[in-house]
Amino acid sequence: MFVSDDIPETPSPTNPQRKRLFGQRQQSAPLDPSTIEVIAPSGRKAAMQGMDRTERQVGYIAALFAAAMGVLGLLIFPKNHLATQKPVHDACTPPYSFNTSTKVCEHLVSNQLLTIAAVSVVFAVAIALSVRFNRRIAATFSALLSGVAFTSFSISVGAPLLIFGGWLFLRARRIQKWGTVQSREVAILAAEDRRVRKAGGTSTKGMTASEYRASLAEKKSARSGGSTKGPDTSKRYTPKAAPKKRPAPAPVEKPPSKWRTRLEGLDKER
Repeated sequence: MFVSDDIPETPSPTNPQRKRLFGQRQQSAPLDPSTIEVIAPSGRKAAMQGMDRTERQVGYIAALFAAAMGVLGLLIFPKNHLATQKPVHDACTPPYSFNTSTKVCEHLVSNQLLTIAAVSVVFAVAIALSVRFNRRIAATFSALLSGVAFTSFSISVGAPLLIFGGWLFLRARRIQKWGTVQSREVAILAAEDRRVRKAGGTSTKGMTASEYRASLAEKKSARSGGSTKGPDTSKRYTPKAAPKKRPAPAPVEKPPSKWRTRLEGLDKER
């Protein structure tokens, strides 16, 4: 009896972690543009003015960050700093005093830590209240203003607040243009919009066909003002007719002067 040494290979189960290590990630199915839920044009203004759950959570974190930076600066930074200047005619102007060892005028200046901490807390409260009352514009303005104020001390302190304010503005811009804040959905809608415009269609900016017709009807009714008017006057330019020239009057011959009549002998002919 013949026995083969060959062992049949059994397919090994796919290991997603192994695929991830070797760069064999499974690609997700492309998203159909028709299945994307976009905000209707009539509701985009309200969505832009408000904030969603994710934005409010990040807003509270930004408010805590601003307050923590103010309190941390109060604990870390020194209360005073040494200001120096060169003496003028071997003398120092008050309140500077001459230091014999360094040969310069010195004066201790307060860092105003309490004022800085109070302003930081005010900025933090402004961000928190804007988020609490769901005001996107106020939260964006408070975050950007706080970021600019903190940047005067350190760019690493003000950068997170500036990024938060710019992030809120970017998401509001996405809602205004496409009706969604997800970057993947915006990319798909933008690609579909480019395809429609390339094919000769009309750009809808993320709106469905019914929503686009409704927006056109709203614009038309707003333009007409809701009242029945007569037919619009033609906007075609018609050049004005040239004015008619009046005929020039016949020249009137003036009688010759006395000197001319005497010179030419016309008075003798009479």
